[in-house]
Amino acid sequence: MSVFIGPFYSLVAACLFTISWWIPNVLLTLLFSWCAAAFFAVSIAYWRNQPRLFRKRQSGQLPRISQWVFAPFFTFTHLYNRWARKRDVAPPVQQVAPGLYVGARLTYKDIPDLQTQGIDGILDVTAEFESVDRFTQSQAVAYLSVPVLDHAYPSRSQLMRALQWLHQQRQAGHKVVVHCALGRGRSVMVVAAYLWALSPHHSLEDVLGDIKMVRPKAHLNQRQRRALVRFQQSGALRLARPIAWIIANPAAGGKKWRKHRDYIQAYLGDGYRLVVHQTRHNRRSYQLACRAVSQQADVVIAAGGDGTVNAVARALINTAIPLGVLPLGTANALCHALWGIKTKFLNIDAACDVILDGTPRTIDTARCNGKVALLVVGVGFEQQMIRHAAREQKNQLGQWAYLQGLLGAASQNQAIDLTVKFDHQAPQLIRTTSMVVANAAPMTTLLAQGQGQPNYADGKLDVTWLTASSTKTDTALSLMELAFASLFETRLGRFTHYQQVTRVSIRATSVIDYVIDGELYRDRKLTIDAQPQSLAILSPPLPDAAQSDDNA
Repeated sequence: MSVFIGPFYSLVAACLFTISWWIPNVLLTLLFSWCAAAFFAVSIAYWRNQPRLFRKRQSGQLPRISQWVFAPFFTFTHLYNRWARKRDVAPPVQQVAPGLYVGARLTYKDIPDLQTQGIDGILDVTAEFESVDRFTQSQAVAYLSVPVLDHAYPSRSQLMRALQWLHQQRQAGHKVVVHCALGRGRSVMVVAAYLWALSPHHSLEDVLGDIKMVRPKAHLNQRQRRALVRFQQSGALRLARPIAWIIANPAAGGKKWRKHRDYIQAYLGDGYRLVVHQTRHNRRSYQLACRAVSQQADVVIAAGGDGTVNAVARALINTAIPLGVLPLGTANALCHALWGIKTKFLNIDAACDVILDGTPRTIDTARCNGKVALLVVGVGFEQQMIRHAAREQKNQLGQWAYLQGLLGAASQNQAIDLTVKFDHQAPQLIRTTSMVVANAAPMTTLLAQGQGQPNYADGKLDVTWLTASSTKTDTALSLMELAFASLFETRLGRFTHYQQVTRVSIRATSVIDYVIDGELYRDRKLTIDAQPQSLAILSPPLPDAAQSDDNA
C-alpha cells in the first residue's frame, strides 16, 4: 500500500478532474475541481514525503486555511479512520514497554482511558489529524507533534527530536503514548526506534517481535524498514542531542550571517546543542574547527563563503566528523558543485534542513603545497579573476564581480611559461594564459570545464589549460569551447587541453601567483596531490529508491 499511496491519490485527482470536466453544472464543476486540486496537492506531498503541506502547528492544531483548502482530503481520511477503527478489535492504546504505549488516533472517547492508565505524555506522529485540545493543552500533559504522512517515515531530524523528547519524558517518570492514525505503522516505527536505541545489540526483528506480541497488527512497510535501518546505521538513533559547532564569517555574502543568525540558531537548535563562534579570519576559523574536533563535536558547520568552508574543512580532513555548510557567501561554489544549480536558489530553511536531515557523503580533496583545496587551484585567468573581485566589489556586484574579473583577465591575455609534470610523465613546457587543477567545480567555474564538471569522488584531479594566443578572438573561442564542454560534457580540444592525474607539479622561472578556493597565494613551485575520500560532508538526502540501492 505504501508504495502506491502517492499514485493512488494522483489517480483520485485525475478521476475527479475528469468528472469536473464532463459535468455541465458550474457549481458541481467547481466542487469536483476543488476536490481534485486538493488530492493532487496531497499526492505531490506523498511523492516527496513532505508533511509540511498541511502546516500542522506544534500545538497539534491545523491552520484554518489548511482545513478549508484540504477539506476533501481530510473528510476522506476521517471517514476511513472511523471505518477502520470500528473494524479493529484491538484496544486503541496498548502498553508495549513499561510506561510506553502505542496508540491509534486519539479522540474525546479515549480521554477517560488515558487518564485511567495515568498517561501524561503524548507523541503525535500524524500530519493529517488535529490533537484533542481539551486533553493535550492541559498543563498536566506533555505533548509533542512530529508530523509524518501516513505510510511514510519521519526525517532524520524529526526522528532524533522524537526520540530525545520521548527519553526525557520517560526519565522524568511520565507514561507516554505514541500514536498515529491506527497505531500500526508510523507510531510503531518511532517506538521501535526508541527501543532499538535503548538496546542497540538487539536486531530490528527482535524489537518488532516484542511489539507485535502486544499489538499483532503492528507492521512496518519496506520503506519504513529501510529508513529505520538507515537511521540506525548513520547514528541517528541517539537519545541525547548531538553537538554542532557553527563557525560563521559575519562579513560573508554582504553580512548574511548577521541578518539570519537568530533564525538559523533557532532552526538548528531543534536538532543540535549549538556552540557558535564568529570570525572574519580563515586562520581563526581553522583553529576553531580544530577545537571542535578535539572536543568531539558531532558536526562542524561552516557558515560563510568558500574561503570559510575551506578553512573549516581543513580541520575535518580524514576524521569521522561531517562538515555542514550554510552557503552564505557570494559564489558558494562547493555547494553548487556538490548539489547542483538548485543551490543558487537555496533558502535558509532548505540549507538548515540539509544539516538536520542530510546524509554524510564522502568526497575527495586535494593538497597544494600542504594547503587543502576542495575546489580548484588556479594559475593565470583564475587567479587574476579572484584578485580583481575584492570584498567591496563582491558586496556590491555579487557574482558579477567574478565575471567582471574574468573578462578583465581575458582582455589582458597575459601568457605564462610553466614547466608541468603530470604523475610520472616527463616534465613538459606549457605556455598558457590559464591552468586550473580541479578537485570539484560547478559548471559556472568555466576555466575548470575541460571535459565537463569534474567528478569529486573519483580520486583524480582534472587539469584544464588554454592555448596561449596573441589574439583576443582565440581567447574568446577558448572560453566558448569550455562553455560547450560544461553544458554537454564533451571535450573539443582545439583551443583547450585536458588531463586527469593524481599528482601535478608546476614550476615557473619566477614566483607563481595562484589561487586556492578563492584565496590568493604566491610560491616558486606548486605540488598538487589528490586525497581520495578524505572529507565527509552533509548533503541532501538521496531519494528513497537511491538510498535503498546504496544499502543493497
